[in-house]
Amino acid sequence: MDNALSRILIVGQNRLKFPENAQQLRVYCNDALRFVDMVTAYTKKCLPPFGRDSAAVLLHSVKNELKTTCKSGRLNKKAEDLLNAAPCANAGLVEFQKCNIRAIDAYMGLLQLEEKMRIPTACWYENIF
Repeated sequence: MDNALSRILIVGQNRLKFPENAQQLRVYCNDALRFVDMVTAYTKKCLPPFGRDSAAVLLHSVKNELKTTCKSGRLNKKAEDLLNAAPCANAGLVEFQKCNIRAIDAYMGLLQLEEKMRIPTACWYENIF
């Protein structure tokens, strides 16, 4: 499941980039829609009700966004907007990844705190991002 999700979510991945042309978009869309279906099947089969319902909300949003952006045929406005923004977004991925890693490290450190101190510490910890 981790592998499938890592193929859908570009942000936070070292090897993925936002598609910058129609051909790249088609490959990304085909893969992403297939992996969303795989993750959905996994959640239905393997997760307890709360986890399944939580994942369903996220996956529903992701799938709807993909369906809108990835319509076959002529590129729609959403797809064109994505392709136009992709070079800038890709240029910022390395710095975003560094920020993402710092945030994950900081949040993982919060697990060492007493439970009642985790949220207040996260809210006031200025070095997370």
